[in-house]
Amino acid sequence: MNSKPANTIFIVDEAYAEFVNDPRFRSVSPLVKQGADNVILLKTFSKIFAMAGMRVGYVVAQPTVIARLENYVAGEKINFCGVDAALASMDDQAFIRYSKKSNDTSRQILLQALDTLKIPYLPSEGNFVFHKLDVPLKGYQQHMKDAGILIGRAFPPAQSWCRISLGTPQEMAFVAKTMLDFRSKGWI
Repeated sequence: MNSKPANTIFIVDEAYAEFVNDPRFRSVSPLVKQGADNVILLKTFSKIFAMAGMRVGYVVAQPTVIARLENYVAGEKINFCGVDAALASMDDQAFIRYSKKSNDTSRQILLQALDTLKIPYLPSEGNFVFHKLDVPLKGYQQHMKDAGILIGRAFPPAQSWCRISLGTPQEMAFVAKTMLDFRSKGWI
């Protein structure tokens, strides 16, 4: 970052930071605390706090950077219910630990099924897993939908890959069982 021109701003989205288990992970928040005026850290309550529908997040940056951003903020459209919920959730460390543990368990359930099925996937530290398909995505999506499981869109150019968002451990056990059943039917 120090080698970039002074007018370069780094915007870092740490939406999934609380889920990360990798000890090498480093937040950029210490850079902001140390005075870096070219770093904007984005945080959300959508992930670990399970408040996606509330659409609440915040920015961590130097006061001079925040002042420049104020010209682009739609302050009259603040979701006050979301803000109240977000403020209350910040102190709920027990829920944060529960959410992380649940996510880790859910990920392990899905990864075990993918390993059993010998389906390639990318390492994940978030609340989703990106895996490869040897069958057409549309058919896979439809079979999963018929089973009550929604699978996300294609990610061009990775047309043979799809993303599964993690649910509760119970939901992911159902997903894993469904995937194993689909293998016996040739659908995966």
